[in-house]
Amino acid sequence: MIGILNPILLYLLSFGYFQDDSSVVKLSSSSLTMGLTASVTEAQRNSEVINSFLKENHGNMVQLPPYDFLIAAPIIIPSKTGLSGSESGTSIWIHKDSKPNIAYFLNESFNLGTTNSDEKITLENLTIHGELHAPFAENTMGIFFNKVNKSIVRNLNLYGIKNEAIRFHSSMANVTAQNNMVEKCLIDKRSFNSKGIMFSSYTSDLLNENKSPAVVSNFTIRNCKIIGADHAIILFNVKDGQLLENECIASFQRGIILSPTVSNVTISRNIIDSAGSTGIHLAYNATKITIEKNKVTNTLKDMSGKGFEGQGIKAYAGFNNVRILENVCIANATDGIALEGGGAGKDFTISGNFLAKNKRNGIRLWAGDVSIGKGGDILSGTIQKNEIKGNLDDAIFLGSENKGQNKVKQVTVLADNIITPVKGKSNIKEDYPDSSNKIQKLSTH
Repeated sequence: MIGILNPILLYLLSFGYFQDDSSVVKLSSSSLTMGLTASVTEAQRNSEVINSFLKENHGNMVQLPPYDFLIAAPIIIPSKTGLSGSESGTSIWIHKDSKPNIAYFLNESFNLGTTNSDEKITLENLTIHGELHAPFAENTMGIFFNKVNKSIVRNLNLYGIKNEAIRFHSSMANVTAQNNMVEKCLIDKRSFNSKGIMFSSYTSDLLNENKSPAVVSNFTIRNCKIIGADHAIILFNVKDGQLLENECIASFQRGIILSPTVSNVTISRNIIDSAGSTGIHLAYNATKITIEKNKVTNTLKDMSGKGFEGQGIKAYAGFNNVRILENVCIANATDGIALEGGGAGKDFTISGNFLAKNKRNGIRLWAGDVSIGKGGDILSGTIQKNEIKGNLDDAIFLGSENKGQNKVKQVTVLADNIITPVKGKSNIKEDYPDSSNKIQKLSTH
């Protein structure tokens, strides 16, 4: 009965992730050259055999045999087709003499310059090794699905992928990539400074100042673990998504970054530890973002060198309608939570967070240019019900980078914040105060 299906399965069925009327078709091990001593010619033939079998079994789930083997060319998955490892485990290694390519796994209509698209692709239950190929794979991604809808990548282990490990993209401003999911993937990129998981829409410029539409939408990234990477998870000009229960460990820069022009996204119950700079980072017109119940700890340093980074959670450069709720931010390089200028930032709530032992402020609102030449006020927000304990500078700081030319305005700080400042520091400090702010008396605990 449909009523007893679990919520995740119902969610997947609603987006049509599963191929209609599909069956599992097994590729025989006798069709492939097994083991890791195969020549590059044999590895090339393995790729050709798999690709041919996928075409022949279009509309079905193709299951690979339970062995380790090499490939030397991309695996290309047709629309409405799945590719899976065996239940007992399948490991695919990229041959060291493979030619560089856009990615190791592609959808059939990946071509960047066409409007063709694919749907209902599944890639699951595989371990993918790029370590042998890595010295020669400067621009090769692990998985690149371009202009794909209603597709899922799950239960993968990816090692040694030098470029993005998993990327969903649309290279055309008029072609959607909707209702896609990445879940239960392990990505180990501790030796490679590039992205872990990326969802992105076409833009004509890096900051999307020309306002290309967000055609990548309605996506989920959940229960993934990313070790290393430049940014563990990056969203670039996308909308209507959720990042749930992921773990981002020791990224070289940010754990999770939304930039530019990301809207209507929920970031919930993720763990970010030891990010090189900022844990969760919103930039360049992030709108309708909820950041809730995450744990962000031990960011390493302010990579800007100017005091603008190193926070547990940060939003700047024109944010609007941001809710930061019930997060834990401990022992970060600068602030627990910071909202900064670089464009007007407005309509925010900071509520119910636990902010402790951060190396500057618990909460910092910092109006001004923030080094990008676009001054901005911080407007219309509420700070309430936070516990702010033992941070090395003032618990709450409202300030201006440009001596009051831009200011914090129309902000309410309620008395229900629980403050335990370090000796010699304030519960709240307001530089360049504005009469529109409503600061209730905060007691020390």
